[in-house]
Amino acid sequence: MKTIYVGKTKNVLVDEETGAVSLLFKDEATGEDGVFDPGFNTVGGSVEGKGNTGLRVSQYFFELMEQAGIPTHYLGADIEKNIMMIAGQKPVIAKSKKAISNFKLRQGMPVGINVTLRNERMYDFIYKFVHIVLPRTRDFRGISSKSFDGKGNYSIAIREHTVFPEINPDDIIKHHGMQITFVTSATSNDHGLALLKSIGFPFQEKKDKSK
Repeated sequence: MKTIYVGKTKNVLVDEETGAVSLLFKDEATGEDGVFDPGFNTVGGSVEGKGNTGLRVSQYFFELMEQAGIPTHYLGADIEKNIMMIAGQKPVIAKSKKAISNFKLRQGMPVGINVTLRNERMYDFIYKFVHIVLPRTRDFRGISSKSFDGKGNYSIAIREHTVFPEINPDDIIKHHGMQITFVTSATSNDHGLALLKSIGFPFQEKKDKSK
């Protein structure tokens, strides 16, 4: 990350590879002239929680703009950090491949976050997903077998990221979901279903309509 602006209350950083811009809010207490303010309830020239409050205020206005239909290309205050904790690997910022004028979207703008896991990290994630995450899902009764893509790959949507044990509910700024795709070596839906069942995926049992 490269710092492109240093201000009294925040710094602005840009990822030179993805173009994503981040705001780093500070706890430092400054006066109108930009110097430390040794005012009330400060320790060492800082106010505990000041930066987090600035972050929440900024996020609130971004959300108001989105509700009003004003495009902001806002990726979220903690989404990238959450995905990194959940996956154990730094995510990649996905950029738009083409411009769409109706959405005020320019080519190359950040539109999402994704991460690809392989080898040991992949198997660790699958074990955690099957044995810890899914049982923590509200009203869980098994996963549907209808979400294969015709080539043996399976996708599932998670509505709230808080089902992952790495997420501390006290640190949540905004709830968000995610889509997880399990890419397999199977060549058909039936083969993919059999493969995922063999490693413990809890699919819903088909009801016998003859009864």
